[in-house]
Amino acid sequence: MMPEYRSLVVLGDDLYADIVTSYLAVQLKPYNITLHRILSLSESNETLIKADHSIHALNQELGLDFTQLMHEGILLPELVSEYHIGDSTVLFESFPHLKDDLPIPSYQIMMRLFKEGIVTDLSAQSPLIALHRAKKFHPQLHRFYRGDLRPYGANLQVSAYSKLLREIALRYSVNFIETKNLDIVLTNGIIDSVGLQEGYALKNSFFID
Repeated sequence: MMPEYRSLVVLGDDLYADIVTSYLAVQLKPYNITLHRILSLSESNETLIKADHSIHALNQELGLDFTQLMHEGILLPELVSEYHIGDSTVLFESFPHLKDDLPIPSYQIMMRLFKEGIVTDLSAQSPLIALHRAKKFHPQLHRFYRGDLRPYGANLQVSAYSKLLREIALRYSVNFIETKNLDIVLTNGIIDSVGLQEGYALKNSFFID
């Protein structure tokens, strides 16, 4: 089913707007939808942002290499100690049967981690849980892990990550517009149009602010 709108507008200057822009640029490419990104607000002063495990799925969708991001210091992996499910907060160790989609049996990996001094808890049901309890990171194990719950989040270097995302957006022909004269027209609390300058307004578009 083809989307109803022929253009889409993202308003904002922070990292989250960059994430939305680059992701939509990749996903909407087959539909020939024009994607506008309006830069008009004050940029965030944040230098480091914590992200949960979903950041790795995003990087995969955008074609960003995990190992390269880590090597360049743009993404710094971090163990996630808890998850939020609805209104409840649960600890990672509450999921003893998480799937380890690994190329060799788990017990062999546990012995290797133990011999290398990475973990000391051989009673853990999973190498990933053992790593989590030891507060350690292992890129090879991370690469083979699959599932809705993952034990690794990340710290992102905001400026460097934003630069990568904007480069991706530009490759997908996103129209970046810088303006200080932003006139937003609302109808029943919903954005109807965005006026950028005299005689130029974006209408009949889907807006994300």
